Amino acid sequence: MGLLRLFLAVSVLVTHLRYGRGILGLSFLNGALAVQTFFIISGFYMALVLNEKYNYLGSYWHFIQQRFLRLYPLYLFVGVLILAVEGLITYATSRPCGVYEVWVKDEPHCITLFTGCYYALANLMILGLDTLWFLQQDSVTGQLYFTPYPVAHATQCFAYILNGPTWTLAVEMTFYLLAPFLVRKPVPVQAAFMLASLALRSYFFWTLSPKLSVPWTYYFSPSDLCFFMAGSLGYHFYSRNRAGFEQFARSYAWLFWLLGAVMLVQGRLPFKDYFFYVYVPAAMVMVPLLFACTRNNKRDRLIGELSYPFYLIHLHVVWVTEYFLHEKFNAVFGPFCLLVSLSLAYLMFQWIEIRTERFREKLFQHHHG
Repeated sequence: MGLLRLFLAVSVLVTHLRYGRGILGLSFLNGALAVQTFFIISGFYMALVLNEKYNYLGSYWHFIQQRFLRLYPLYLFVGVLILAVEGLITYATSRPCGVYEVWVKDEPHCITLFTGCYYALANLMILGLDTLWFLQQDSVTGQLYFTPYPVAHATQCFAYILNGPTWTLAVEMTFYLLAPFLVRKPVPVQAAFMLASLALRSYFFWTLSPKLSVPWTYYFSPSDLCFFMAGSLGYHFYSRNRAGFEQFARSYAWLFWLLGAVMLVQGRLPFKDYFFYVYVPAAMVMVPLLFACTRNNKRDRLIGELSYPFYLIHLHVVWVTEYFLHEKFNAVFGPFCLLVSLSLAYLMFQWIEIRTERFREKLFQHHHG
């Protein structure tokens, strides 16, 4: 599972490489599918820990506390790092770099006290970042419009997200708040939640044009709930027949490599626009199988731990690299961004994640003891 998580993070990086660059000729998985797979994996793990670890009286707030501590310290560190490094580059070169370039390119801006506080709180708290995709800010008056679609003389508010990909963390945190009330329900009830979310997603997809449907099918938490619930259902099927899952995973491990090979070139496949309909049901089955195959593999777990810091830092590695590397089609661009992102992810894991995990474990032992 750890290798899959890192692969998904790399796929998001490849999606953020401009001009259709891949890495060594490989397109990797579409970024939207990679994010949705992360949601399936999250649903699986949250169902696992809530049914097997946080299953005692009063565990709700302990669970929320643990999830917040899992996300926030590294999120805060990367945010400060982005502001400091890109600010220093901007000051030294007298040319906006990274997030500063995004913030000034659509001038004039008019940020009222209310909107400024809202942006600051959303970026500090994570929760609420996804709402910025559904707001437009008038460039002259600062008035907010509740719409995900462009408005004349207005700035799209998601431009004020310090670290763009972290809107997914807001969706994750929304699910965390609801998960204890969802993933312990009987399987038919969970299936009903999944189907209701899928119906909502399908309604937006089929009633709106492709361009207009994207915000409601991708950034809207209720439309994403189906992926989390798919992961939760995968856990419940696994928990009822663990031995069978583990035996199948060992006997047919080649299936993982086959799916991985397809995912590596998904963007080059002739039927890539329809891949979603095959891939998502396959991922729902493959996630518990892959967990059964790798759950005791410490090396795989270590690889998976790099996925979160990698995901947090990768976009700004791309932006800073583009800032200095003006040859847009340079063949080493993608591999260089990958290598730098992996190196920074490993350092952050060693310096921050390990210490955070130790603190979280002590805190859990204190509450549970």
